[in-house]
Amino acid sequence: MEKSPSLEWVTPPWFLVTPPKPAALIVARPRVHDLLQTSTGQVALTLMGAPSGFGKTSVLSTWISSRHVPVAWLSLTWNSGIDKRRLLGGILGAIQGIKNQLSEGDGKLISQLSPGSLNTDQFLQQLCHVGSNLSAPIVIVIDDAQLADAQDLHRVAVTLSMYSEYKLRLVLSGTDNFSASFADELRDGNAVLIAAEDLAFTEQEIGEQYELGSDAAASVFTKTAGWPIAVHLSSLTATKSVIQLEAGMEHPKFETSQEELLQYVQKAVLRQLPERLREFVLAATACVRLNASLARQLSGFSEAADLLDECVERGLFLERYLGPDSETVFRWYRPVAQLCQMLLHRTDPEQSAKTHRTAAEALLHKHPLEAVDHALRAKDTALATEIIRKSFIRILCESGAPLLNSMCLRLAQLSPPSADLLMIRASALDVVGDLSGATMLEEAARNSQRPAPDDTTQQVVIAYCQLFLSRTAEELVAAVDRAREFLPKFNAAPEARAYQIFCLGWSELRLRRDTVDAVRLLRCALDDAQSLELPALKRLSHSNLKFALAFGGDFVAARKLCENANTGENQGAENSLDAGWKFYDGGIGTFTLAYLDFWQGRQMECAEHLAELFKIGGHSTSYFALGCVYHAMLAALKGDPSGIQQASDMLELVSDVEQHGVPWGMFKTFGRATLKFASGNADEALALLEPLREVESIPVIRVWSAEMFRQAGKLDEALFWLSRLMPKETASYIAAQALVTSAAVAHERGDKSAAHEQLERALNIAAPEGIALPFTPNDDTLRILLTEHAAWGTKHEHILAPRIGQQVGLSRTEMISAQLSSREREVFGYLCTTMTAEEIATTLFVSVNTVRTHQRSIYRKLGVNSRRDAIKLTV
Repeated sequence: MEKSPSLEWVTPPWFLVTPPKPAALIVARPRVHDLLQTSTGQVALTLMGAPSGFGKTSVLSTWISSRHVPVAWLSLTWNSGIDKRRLLGGILGAIQGIKNQLSEGDGKLISQLSPGSLNTDQFLQQLCHVGSNLSAPIVIVIDDAQLADAQDLHRVAVTLSMYSEYKLRLVLSGTDNFSASFADELRDGNAVLIAAEDLAFTEQEIGEQYELGSDAAASVFTKTAGWPIAVHLSSLTATKSVIQLEAGMEHPKFETSQEELLQYVQKAVLRQLPERLREFVLAATACVRLNASLARQLSGFSEAADLLDECVERGLFLERYLGPDSETVFRWYRPVAQLCQMLLHRTDPEQSAKTHRTAAEALLHKHPLEAVDHALRAKDTALATEIIRKSFIRILCESGAPLLNSMCLRLAQLSPPSADLLMIRASALDVVGDLSGATMLEEAARNSQRPAPDDTTQQVVIAYCQLFLSRTAEELVAAVDRAREFLPKFNAAPEARAYQIFCLGWSELRLRRDTVDAVRLLRCALDDAQSLELPALKRLSHSNLKFALAFGGDFVAARKLCENANTGENQGAENSLDAGWKFYDGGIGTFTLAYLDFWQGRQMECAEHLAELFKIGGHSTSYFALGCVYHAMLAALKGDPSGIQQASDMLELVSDVEQHGVPWGMFKTFGRATLKFASGNADEALALLEPLREVESIPVIRVWSAEMFRQAGKLDEALFWLSRLMPKETASYIAAQALVTSAAVAHERGDKSAAHEQLERALNIAAPEGIALPFTPNDDTLRILLTEHAAWGTKHEHILAPRIGQQVGLSRTEMISAQLSSREREVFGYLCTTMTAEEIATTLFVSVNTVRTHQRSIYRKLGVNSRRDAIKLTV
């Protein structure tokens, strides 16, 4: 089982699973196309390995455009190939991208692919199974395959190709070194390698494809050795009769050094362009991915859109994509873009720095991490510091904590960090679970020789860092109150303010001091995320709002949000939580469902959701740990010895110490006491609870403990535990449970009038939210009270009836209930109320005759002649 919080399923954005459209001046490569066609027809694994500049992406894109069958495409990037899970998520996205082009049957098979909580091996098995059932093979191209981990790439590629019965056929394209991992497959004939010499132009191809005479073609081939990038660059300066490369330029080789490439780009590419286009390319290549607006800001040229189109038409290593919203996006060939930027820095360092500063300012609001990178490239420490201070909360929430830490370290090499930047680094480490590292940096911040200057921005930084770094509830209360002081005063950008509001709501939820306010803040953050188009914040706000509503007792609203997630609006929200933030909120959506099921009396569904939560995994202070506590409570309700032992073992995975304001040790002690009580060790259980008696406890712990004291016959102690509840802690399910326990105490003391009054109040609170658990009889006192209350008269017979007939593990009642079938027990519960046979039939969706048949069978089995005698027998 993969329990690491750093693992998550991520499908790539559309432009990474869309084959690039061949540029107008990119020549066809029929010989290489034939190699691809033959290899993909004969084997399931084709490797295209060659150094940069051999036109691999261009060959693949033109090959795909010439085929009449669908081909799935995946481009790996520097952050998409870092582990096997991301690689498989990318393959999933690529295959899903072409399902509408497949046959109806194959499209349905592809639609069945759903990793959910599967680990990588399980999902790899699912992919192979679906692939083996396809009616026709699918080719999957993975470009820049060298960015994947070599071992992961080999494992995934070989497994998919072999165990899908060769229905999933892969073409892996990358630099020549990645193919070394497939030596065995190449030796055994299970893979084909299309290498550099296959991709290189022949002299004949140069003449034919570029319409050059034999002498000109021979000259180009001699000078380039057929290296496609060099051939193409040479063609820019060629005429149809003669090619004259600049005198003194060295011939490109297969292993051209960076300096040679720099010289080549400078002499054979940039110098051949019109001056204005040359200036534009040097500026626009600062960002590998850009649109016309960003290009205009980088270059300062109003005609930037036309110049981008000209670059594409000239074949200047720029790919053009058309997005789903019809926005045109461009992507430079990264090596060429890097070379251009190196040349700009070498020839005009001031202009280079200015360009990167412009990029930083342009990307600040949408891509703050990229903005920091550009500021650091410009050596502008003030700008980098400003961006980090203004955007660190967003970066942390969007799971950029590891990269943020790296950026802060790069900044520290240029300028010693102040206390607030050390606090930001500490927060980044805390988000990814490095609590010891976070503590060390926080201490370093306190002892820093460069304290944060006394200005509002840096005070806000430190205040919001404390939301992440506070350990005890007292510390977190102070941190939240301090951070809230800045919210109306500090003039933050709308995006930054939206994340600030979310963090306040998220922190208030952990504090449990004012759930209504937590809900208000999280709703506000969700609204802002929708209006500002912040998808990561929308997911986080939505998932936390669901739990906040459930925790606050608004079960109807919480269920509605959960249903919205399941019907598509936020589908996959939980699984799309990235590595960093998943340490905090991993499993929150699944736990919310388990929480609702628990209090609404859906024990089977609760157990299923808890099992799903445990598959997701987590750590000792996560929702996984909270699930272990509720697993113990559920096991106690069921009373099964093996289930109690399993729950006891899992409870040991919960932390003993307070963390981020959550008293985990108290949860753990309570869970142990619950299991002890269910095992018949009441004295040991109550002794475990004794240290919590005077402590400001968690409402759930307080009402549950009160019920245990009541069942143990300690009625005064039960009422004491209930008396410690604060009005603000009485969410619907807490209030209902407290009133039921109080009613049972009154009943045992003979005050039946008070007992029925309190029980009816509990039902009035519970009914609108579907709360049922407090009315599940777990001893004779409560069963008698519920049965008498049904006869006493209530507006909520539909809640009581199913509970009265429910079998429990008690001697006399169990002996009676065991004689009845499950359907008869259900009917018997309704017979204990004042409902008529016709009303019972309507409620159970059966005929009146069916109800009367069950009624006669119940009387016969219980040895009674009337409804009144049957009720008396049970009470």
